[in-house]
Amino acid sequence: MPLLITLLLAGRRADRAGKLASFKTPFQALGFKQLAVELFWQLDIIGIILIIAVFSLILVPLTLAGGVKETWKTAHIIAPLVVGVLTIPVFILWEKNCKHPMVPFRLLKDRGVWSALMVAILLNTAWYLQGDYLYTVLQVAFDESVKSATRIISLYSFVSVITGLITGIVVRFVRYLKPFIIAGTALFTVAFGLLIHYRGGTGGANHSGIIGAQILLGIAGGLFPYTTQASIQAATKHEHVAVITSLFLANYYVGGAFGNAISGAIWTQVLPSKLSSKLALAVSNSTRSVELAGDAYANPFAFILEYPVGTVERAAVIESYQETQRLLCITGICLSVPLIVFGLLTRNPKLGREQSLEDAEKFDTSSESVATEDARPVGDEKVVREGL
Repeated sequence: MPLLITLLLAGRRADRAGKLASFKTPFQALGFKQLAVELFWQLDIIGIILIIAVFSLILVPLTLAGGVKETWKTAHIIAPLVVGVLTIPVFILWEKNCKHPMVPFRLLKDRGVWSALMVAILLNTAWYLQGDYLYTVLQVAFDESVKSATRIISLYSFVSVITGLITGIVVRFVRYLKPFIIAGTALFTVAFGLLIHYRGGTGGANHSGIIGAQILLGIAGGLFPYTTQASIQAATKHEHVAVITSLFLANYYVGGAFGNAISGAIWTQVLPSKLSSKLALAVSNSTRSVELAGDAYANPFAFILEYPVGTVERAAVIESYQETQRLLCITGICLSVPLIVFGLLTRNPKLGREQSLEDAEKFDTSSESVATEDARPVGDEKVVREGL
């Protein structure tokens, strides 16, 4: 609203000064019918419909299925996935041949663009592997209270926002993004190492360990996601920034859907068998052990109230949750390794005060390591941009 008011006031002042006397709006110049046709092609309405179909038909089934084996077999999950996958080549074919493509495929050939897009996917996929069931794990395996568990799972968001704000201020003076991306991806991997170690337990060390791991994960989350987004924006010209930003954020949510699906698959396929085997060893009555395993899986919060820490039943359940969370975090750290690789592949231009960097969309693979100097001064200095 403030922006809209500012634009209206500026337009009113320009009109009073007589600077808009010869100006014609697109509606006045083209008329309603021709303007509608031009907007249809300029906005690439068909491309928008196709990309909405691709993401919705793929992401919604992945989110709804959530890794449950029985759900994957149903038609309302399979059919949208098949149609969504088949829509991808249709979208690509349309974008390559339409007059005003929504997605500039030429940009996707640039290492600075596709590496950043892969960072967005892998970041959210890895994060959801450790975070999807963290609240349950905190209460069952760490014996945290509701208040404590809620605070711990909020640490990532809180710390990442604070770190991101500080990082933005530092980048304002440093003018480079890649060091923060590399440091962030490395810390992200280290945090997963801590999560593997502190995957459960009722001692004070485990409580402190999981808090430290979440704080470190939050610091990493403030260092590289925002800088990676700025990096992909710096690699493109002004007219493509909106499209490439939308593509980056779309990949971010694609990663979240993948993370939900993978973590759901591991949780639903591993935890029930772990509970059955551990409780069978802890409880002599096989029928009762099966019932306890079902209760611990279906309603863990009621189970921990009935079986507090110190009972053999709770000990077996804690061990089962620890091993399942360990597998989730191991999968996450495996995804963090290519995350570092793609972070290393991002570009490292020196940011200036221009709307678009002169080297945007002009990187040549044959001369990537050669720095080019811009003779135009920015303030009192000349900006040297690097291809790497």
